[in-house]
Amino acid sequence: MSFDNTFDPSRGYVALPNELFDIDMSPAAFRTLSELCRMANQEGFCWPSLEQLSDRLGRSKAAISGYIQELRDLELVETITQKIANGFNYRLKYKITFWSDWRSALSKQNSRKPSVRKAECSVQPDERTNRTFKNKSHTNQPTSPSGVEKVLNNLYEDWKVFDRDAPYGPFKKQVPDRLIEHTMKSIQQFEDENPLPSFNDLNEEAIASLKRIGVKFSKAETDALFHFFQKNKWRHAQIVEFSELLHDSWKSHWKRPPNEAYLSDVTNQMNSRWPLLHARILDGYIDRLVKHHGFRRA
Repeated sequence: MSFDNTFDPSRGYVALPNELFDIDMSPAAFRTLSELCRMANQEGFCWPSLEQLSDRLGRSKAAISGYIQELRDLELVETITQKIANGFNYRLKYKITFWSDWRSALSKQNSRKPSVRKAECSVQPDERTNRTFKNKSHTNQPTSPSGVEKVLNNLYEDWKVFDRDAPYGPFKKQVPDRLIEHTMKSIQQFEDENPLPSFNDLNEEAIASLKRIGVKFSKAETDALFHFFQKNKWRHAQIVEFSELLHDSWKSHWKRPPNEAYLSDVTNQMNSRWPLLHARILDGYIDRLVKHHGFRRA
């Protein structure tokens, strides 16, 4: 069967960040993520059913659920259960965690370039959800990386040589022992310099963050923020930066504590400028060596 490989630009396109190709995920999970991005609105939300995804991807609903779980484990997708009036579950709402900031960054980049004509088409649907977080430039811009953060950035670039032709599964080129050793030591150093906080520290940070934005809150709302910190496995420096971003974006007339969707928006702002993302990708490379090349962690 012949296939016409000419495409109509008026039907739109989906622009994905190159860093996605550096993340170790199955091809089917990547295809699922691409489909969710195609359906997502400007804020990164979409509402497909498992049956719709199954029809689009040609896989069973059980298989689709597995791909979604893989994307959730990688923190690329979040799911929110929606209920109808009688309390029964309706369907999942999906959120691509990086989509809102990625779209915003693309728009800013394109606005700086001279353009002869207007973009032909937007791939996002008309439906948009209400969102309170406003993208803005903050006065406390991140400091330039130093020490182990620069090392992680450089290591990330070094690994691209081996990952470029083999984004999944085994590496096609042998990774030098020196690079592996340097990577593992640097990840360990980064984690040692940025230890995980204790339960008491997490609880105090949650209380301090809510007090800082000047809202009244209950123990349940403190616990919710505590579990949000815990779920993200944040280190102290990340929580501090999150608290600053939350404070900078908060409006004085908002009296209720932030909901999880708002917290996720602030998190996306923070993740775009946090070196732990490189640490996670590098750690994923080591996992691939363990899984496919018989490498053993010390």
